[in-house]
Amino acid sequence: MDYDATWEKILAVKPSATNAIPSAFIDWDNTPRKIDRGSVYIGANPESFKHYFRRLVEKTRDEYLQDKLFVFAWNEWTEGGYLEPDERFGYGYLEAIRTVLSEEKEFEYTLVDFNE
Repeated sequence: MDYDATWEKILAVKPSATNAIPSAFIDWDNTPRKIDRGSVYIGANPESFKHYFRRLVEKTRDEYLQDKLFVFAWNEWTEGGYLEPDERFGYGYLEAIRTVLSEEKEFEYTLVDFNE
C-alpha cells in the first residue's frame, strides 16, 4: 500500500461530528505475522510522517476545532505500527512530532540535557 496516498485520504476526511478526533499513523507492516496475507505501507519514514503530521495538526486545529489527535500506535511492534526509537530511524518519528508541535505552537517544552 502507498503511504503517501493513504495519508492524502486521511487528510481529505472531513469531521463527522463535533467530537470527532482525527488520527495519525506511523507505519504498518504485518507481513512478519501474516506472511503472504500481510499488508505493508511503502514509503514510510520520519520526514514523510513529519510532513503529513504537520498537515494533520493544522487540520485538527482548523477543521476539527480540537486540541488533540490520536497517533497509532505507541508499541504495536507486531504490526509495525510503533512510536518508539528503533535501529532504523532512531528517535526520528518522536523528533518529528516534537518539532511539528513546537513549530505549530501547540506545546512548549524545555530540553533537558541529562549529561550535564
